Amino acid sequence: MAAICASAIPRVAASEPVHLHTLDSPSVTVASAAAVGVTALVLTAFPHLLSRADYRNISDTGAVTYLAFGVLDPLFQDGKSGGRHSLRIADALVVSGGITEFLKLTVRERRPASSSTDSFPSGHTDAAFCVAAMQSSFHPHQAALWYAGATFIAASRLSLRRHYVQDVLAGAVIGTLTARWELSRDRGLLITPWLKRGSEGIALAFHF
Repeated sequence: MAAICASAIPRVAASEPVHLHTLDSPSVTVASAAAVGVTALVLTAFPHLLSRADYRNISDTGAVTYLAFGVLDPLFQDGKSGGRHSLRIADALVVSGGITEFLKLTVRERRPASSSTDSFPSGHTDAAFCVAAMQSSFHPHQAALWYAGATFIAASRLSLRRHYVQDVLAGAVIGTLTARWELSRDRGLLITPWLKRGSEGIALAFHF
């Protein structure tokens, strides 16, 4: 049997324990719930806080930039834990996106300004809040910035009439809860077979 191994980042000795450096779970849960509540208030009270052009930029280029930076940012500021943190964020995004797509196909709610039947829940909001919750766990001092970005993305979807209020609120809840689920597991949700316990690195092995 031969094994081909590829390491994304250097690994440390297997005897060294692995720790996800996150804020304690109760604090993150409270912060996440507060962020979703504030988002609900902002979206209800100030649906046109910015111009339509601003919201269009936030919804399109802004959302892509936010998500890409959210996944890649740990590689630059988390040292040897960066690869693991980035992979965990990507893992949570894939799972939350799958949940959202399943609900879209099941509920089949019509969008406010089109005949499409995939309004509930908001995928943009789901992804943004998933990233915000994950990043806030890894970098608590940046939580306000991440949640502010997620809130503006949610507001853009409402202002552009791509979704109803319940769509973006459901997206915020799904993204936040999926992030908490991801962080409750030592080795993630989907990446468990590839993320080895006892190593700060990421190793992919193919046996034949």
